[in-house]
Amino acid sequence: MRRRFATEKQARDALAEIGQQAATDQFVPRKAVTVEELCADWLASLHNARATTINAYRYAIAPLRERHGDLPVQKLARPHLDRLLIDLRDGGSMTAKGEIRRVLRAADKDRNGHLWYLALSGLRRGEIAGLRWSDVDLMAAPSRSRAPGPGGRGQRGRRRPQDTVIAAHAAAR
Repeated sequence: MRRRFATEKQARDALAEIGQQAATDQFVPRKAVTVEELCADWLASLHNARATTINAYRYAIAPLRERHGDLPVQKLARPHLDRLLIDLRDGGSMTAKGEIRRVLRAADKDRNGHLWYLALSGLRRGEIAGLRWSDVDLMAAPSRSRAPGPGGRGQRGRRRPQDTVIAAHAAAR
């Protein structure tokens, strides 16, 4: 690590501080690793993880990689993450909404398109598989699933994040 100082005293003070940090295992040298490189390395390091777990992790960190992938990791700060989480909570990015529209348009032409609507409405695979006709109310806008989770166990009545899907479906038509 190279740094320049105006005086010898400033250089000695900085050296003492770095020495103290190194002695207490708090020193972190500067590196030019980006968020994208760190995420890719982390995913590659998951040797014993199942493919479904790695895919879930890849999906979970995709917004971080998309927005901050080029940023050096040491410049990533809490405000960056707070803004990302707020944007995701408030309906995601325009890219996400555009992707949902494309999937729903394609689902309209697919014989299993109804499954895509259910999945994008927040239902999990086991909940979709466990649905019965008695669980479906075609007259009401569904805001709850009465379907059990995998193995018949689950959280009946769990709220679903459907607003984005319903808005995207309306815009796609």
